[in-house]
Amino acid sequence: MSNQAMIAKVVDPYAEALISFKINPKSVLAVLDIVQTHEDHFLNPRVPTVLKQNIINVLRGTYNPFLLRLC
Repeated sequence: MSNQAMIAKVVDPYAEALISFKINPKSVLAVLDIVQTHEDHFLNPRVPTVLKQNIINVLRGTYNPFLLRLC
């Protein structure tokens, strides 16, 4: 199986969910940028869970809750 076929197999259900919930693509990109910016915090086991939750709580007021759970 090619690399793109494997990626499509994983990504397609998420894309369909975003379309069915009528999520704005710009908000998806904005959340992904924020998650990428804080990637070191989310992936580091030494960062307390409370700090990770604080980042998500800040986003919760601004973005669709479904989108945040998806990310």
